[in-house]
Amino acid sequence: MHPFTHAHPVLAVSNLDRALAFYTECLGFQLDWRSGDHTAVVGNGVISLFLKTKDSEGLGPSSVILNVENADSVFAAWTDAGVVVLGPIATQPWGMREFTIQDPDGNELTVGHVDESQTDYTDFAPGSDDAADVRKGN
Repeated sequence: MHPFTHAHPVLAVSNLDRALAFYTECLGFQLDWRSGDHTAVVGNGVISLFLKTKDSEGLGPSSVILNVENADSVFAAWTDAGVVVLGPIATQPWGMREFTIQDPDGNELTVGHVDESQTDYTDFAPGSDDAADVRKGN
């Protein structure tokens, strides 16, 4: 196995300036790097997201899962900033407390943390109906 150390999601955007405003002003990321009107990188000192215009070859809406220490505090901060969430924050059967937003270009960002109070995963064990549904994309 190769010793991978980082993954950098690439999100397709239709307007780089609008995307940068959303990610920096609403979500609290910093602009790390920009190349013209087609590519930028935003980050928070721990993770980085590449933003590339949709005219870049092979890009379409994407989804990213961001793990945080406290999803409830991120949920509160982002909703206070006017970010529209796709549903309420909730603890899922797999033990993650999470919520999902959609950026102006349709990219979905799911933010969550492990809910330590969730200790019984028997309903989501490998081979269970719930696990099979997830593997099928349901």
